[in-house]
Amino acid sequence: MCEITSPPEGYELVAGQWRCTEGYAGAATATCVADEACRSSLQLAGCRKLHSCLPPENPDPCKYDLSGCGDVAPGGFCRLRCRTPFAGGSPKLICPAGNTDPTYQMKWTEPYCFCTNPDPVPLGFEEDGQGGLRCSGGFVGAPQLRCQQGTTCLAQSEVWGCVSPDVCHIKDFLDEDDRPGRITGKARGRI
Repeated sequence: MCEITSPPEGYELVAGQWRCTEGYAGAATATCVADEACRSSLQLAGCRKLHSCLPPENPDPCKYDLSGCGDVAPGGFCRLRCRTPFAGGSPKLICPAGNTDPTYQMKWTEPYCFCTNPDPVPLGFEEDGQGGLRCSGGFVGAPQLRCQQGTTCLAQSEVWGCVSPDVCHIKDFLDEDDRPGRITGKARGRI
């Protein structure tokens, strides 16, 4: 007959059957082993402690927010979000239900995070109706938008590239054409 000493952590005897306790995964097996002195002892195997999953490495902390993914329990999930001023998708990162690997990093697919227009849109710029910007009437250039400057994260997007064409210092100029990149009008007074 096998001697039953106190079972190791992670095992319990229920209705004559060994099983893994809560917080452990696997299939419990019990083996009766005899030593040199013919004393038998019970050896239990098969149950492994469940572990929370680790977040993946963040390739761009200015763009991606993994703040809710630090300690996801087995079977749980978190959402990867785009950090402001970016916007876009928020895919789930899932910790496998029976995770027993303390070093397991959740897998993810890079979401599409895009740089949003500043709010309010500054003078000289206007929304183009397709999610982008263009120069307002009376301004020329090509709008440029950024949500980070190198490794520096920005709290709000920045836009530049549209300027007032005041090159000739014309006084009392009335622009009669509000199409982007075009100026048509008459100058009154002296140049």
